[in-house]
Amino acid sequence: MLRVEALKQRLSCLDAEVLDGLHGLGRFEPLGLSADQLSALLCLAERLEDLDRRHLRAPLLPAELAALIECREDPSARWAWVGAATRLGMAPLVLDASALRPSPVVAGALAGMNAHALALSAPLGAEGQALVEDLAAGVSDYLRTSFEGRALPVVELGPATLALGDVLFLREALGELEGKRLVLAAAAGEAGAAEAEARAALFARCGLEVTRGHDPAALEGAHAVLWRHETPLTSEAFGPSADALLLHDLAAPPAGVAQELLVRFQGAIARQANKRTYALMAALAAAKVRNLWLRLQELLD
Repeated sequence: MLRVEALKQRLSCLDAEVLDGLHGLGRFEPLGLSADQLSALLCLAERLEDLDRRHLRAPLLPAELAALIECREDPSARWAWVGAATRLGMAPLVLDASALRPSPVVAGALAGMNAHALALSAPLGAEGQALVEDLAAGVSDYLRTSFEGRALPVVELGPATLALGDVLFLREALGELEGKRLVLAAAAGEAGAAEAEARAALFARCGLEVTRGHDPAALEGAHAVLWRHETPLTSEAFGPSADALLLHDLAAPPAGVAQELLVRFQGAIARQANKRTYALMAALAAAKVRNLWLRLQELLD
């Protein structure tokens, strides 16, 4: 077990100035972060996991409400949000799509009045983006007119945000990601293409070389595979990439992946899912906690 002093040393990877620049973030968009901010966020998530794995609580946001509005069924995202909020001392609240009535802008204003953080599992594509923008506008309008001056991040639990957890998992399993290759086989249709585009962009920002396509021949030499296409991926097809990691979409069963592969990687898939909790913890803490680096040091004193 790492001792407290070792944990303090691990905090040295965090750039306090970069973290302070994330405070007050309104709409959380990982693809809109600078390279330094993205790096700091991932490092923060790993340090929060260090604390959690050693049963050192980090109630940085006690007695605050973290609301989630679900318009798309994704149990893994729900668990990640609830787990992240609870570990930070927040009270999670999960609402269905009826919470968007009478309009997303009004719902955003209501969230601004009552919540301290807001997440949305939105439909993929343009419709979902419009919902997030309207919710964020409602929150922003309320906070501006109420002069409360508090941070209330709006987090879309979409492909790019959730892929932060996948990156954390790959960093733990593979180490430095620069030059590592990931094969991404998108689900069919417009929504599948949009989802894959967001994931691929995030993976590339984190140093991975992403190969798009659903030809099993492309697996040779790959370090990781995320397979969402209906083309069958069997143990035999996976053979050329025997040492690769199989990632799971987590939102739905992958149509083409053979059951024996899912069983073979079930432990790794559970670990991958758990990483999303720490990614969301980092997003919430960075956006809401002032002087975060000092607060983390205080937890270890």
